Amino acid sequence: MAQTYQPGKWNVTKNLFIWQFRLGGKELPEWTLAEMKTNQHFREYPIQEYYWQQKEKNIMVKIDVIPTASWKEAQEVFQGMLQEHMILQLPTVPDKMALLGDVAYTGPSGEIRNLLFLRANMIVRLNSIGPERVAVGHLAFDMDNLFTRKNEPGERKTKPEIRSFEAGRGETPAGEPVALEVRAEDPLQRPLWYRFTADNGEIAQQENSLIFTGEKSGEGKVTVQAVNMEGDVDEKSITIKVL
Repeated sequence: MAQTYQPGKWNVTKNLFIWQFRLGGKELPEWTLAEMKTNQHFREYPIQEYYWQQKEKNIMVKIDVIPTASWKEAQEVFQGMLQEHMILQLPTVPDKMALLGDVAYTGPSGEIRNLLFLRANMIVRLNSIGPERVAVGHLAFDMDNLFTRKNEPGERKTKPEIRSFEAGRGETPAGEPVALEVRAEDPLQRPLWYRFTADNGEIAQQENSLIFTGEKSGEGKVTVQAVNMEGDVDEKSITIKVL
């Protein structure tokens, strides 16, 4: 498989980490979230299954989201998913979709009705499953943008609030993890998910804790955005000295 798919050549978004992700039903314009399930797994990894539809056009797309604990773990799981396909090698997406994810593969048909992509610690699989088949490329970009787009915190009264964001200590040797803790609330008690970025290191989940691991000596800025289903965000940053 390694010789076929060449994972060593995949892009890697090391400075991004998505935590406690979920879709609320308002993220994809012109689509309605018909159903959400969480009872399936790929190996030990829970799959969030989202069924989106456009009733007037008789089309439905199933979007599976698999969060993992780190970008390294995501790459291992992604390779495992590729191995499960009976086709020796799935085609990569066309050049016009080269910016989708860290790596993306599609089905064997000319129209992109099936798509699998990886971004940081997140894996997404899209399949057109309705009576009327539809291309899913635009929805894949919408999903990828949820992970990568850095929203500007607004002034709306319904935006979430990050009450605290702290590191276990203010300095750490390069390569040695330090714990992170974030606490946020939504004024309407809506679920939140979190988008972390780091400019000198990477973030991962270790058991039930979040950790930052610095890459090289210097300052490491870590930023978190708390995001609600409306796309409203709050943002805080901390600086950790990397020795």
